[in-house]
Amino acid sequence: MGFTFVHAADLHLGSFFSGIEELAPDLKKRAINASLKAFENLVQYCLDTQVDFVLFAGDVFETAEPGLLIQKHFIGQIERLQASGIDIFVVTGNHDANVFEHFIFPLPDNFFIFSASEAECISRSYKNQPVTITGVSYPQPHVGDLSPMFPRPNPGSFNIAVLHCDVGSREFGYAPVALTDLEALGYHYWAIGHVHSAKRWETSCVIQYPGILQGRDKAESGPKGFYVVTVEANTVIDTKFVVQQDVVWQTKELDLSQAIPEQLPYILLEAKDEKRAQYPVGTMLQLKLTGTSACYGMLKQEGTIEDLLTELRRGEEQRADFVWVAELDDQTLPEIDWEEIRQQGDFLAEVIAFMEQMEAGSINIDAEAVAASENVALSLGITLDREGLLHNAKLIAVQLLWGGGQGE
Repeated sequence: MGFTFVHAADLHLGSFFSGIEELAPDLKKRAINASLKAFENLVQYCLDTQVDFVLFAGDVFETAEPGLLIQKHFIGQIERLQASGIDIFVVTGNHDANVFEHFIFPLPDNFFIFSASEAECISRSYKNQPVTITGVSYPQPHVGDLSPMFPRPNPGSFNIAVLHCDVGSREFGYAPVALTDLEALGYHYWAIGHVHSAKRWETSCVIQYPGILQGRDKAESGPKGFYVVTVEANTVIDTKFVVQQDVVWQTKELDLSQAIPEQLPYILLEAKDEKRAQYPVGTMLQLKLTGTSACYGMLKQEGTIEDLLTELRRGEEQRADFVWVAELDDQTLPEIDWEEIRQQGDFLAEVIAFMEQMEAGSINIDAEAVAASENVALSLGITLDREGLLHNAKLIAVQLLWGGGQGE
């Protein structure tokens, strides 16, 4: 029978939650406490499944001096794990270097903090299998490569290394380290933290970032959680990502090209319900409206966006699985009569005629310029070919140069 452990990182307890200014009071309190609730969810999972131990790979706290309420909450959850005989092993990171020097409350006996002066090795036995856990904490917020501090693994044991680091970076700051250097050290499993999205490598060993436990803004959207790792005979036989956040950030793009103004409220409500069905927790939702649409004129009228937000938010404060539309980002364009523009005979007509000649291939376009434009689009998460780039350029030209006929 194998042993199991939880690998989490970047809890950032006490961190700020974005976009709460317009939240209803009950939802605002829930958002503020989301990181604490996600931590409670992690602890409850450990108790329900009776994992053998927990690893925290840095940045458990947002700052090195968390408030007393954050400290008390943390200790209370750790004591719950202690009561079930579950051990906790922790390294600090750039946000919480030396944090436990500032703790008012005593730490339970099942809680081990790795030194910042040298890599420490802790030997245990779980399910009659020897386990060696090695880790090193940050002595200050910015450090160089810490991997050379790790000793060779313990023969005959399952060897775990715990480190808050920046894999692939070469810049001094957040323990930059090459992936090959981690692999070469010979550990079975690297429990790493720092990057806020889940990431995994598996070659001669398993190396994983679980990502942040609770997303705090739209840049940290999608499912967040931790890894549950099962080991038998010194081999990782399973790693499962478990989603346990209390509030999820989601984004949805709605192409309104085929929509008419009367349909818009129903389209938005349908999108909201679709996102609600994805997660049984709270959702902070950003809706992005795109396309050349008959809805353009209505959306540009003063007060329309605010009225739509009010309707979309109505009653959400009464639901545990609330969906709060934090932003309605209108990027629609007006419906365009291209023939009308061509017949205007003005500068805009000349620009559109030139672009249409490029679309038809009668004017050559520098291949390097096209490639550069496509790369820029890809860096922004936009997938466009040459034809798509030219079409978008035409739409932008109309938006910038057309003095009338935009349906405003």
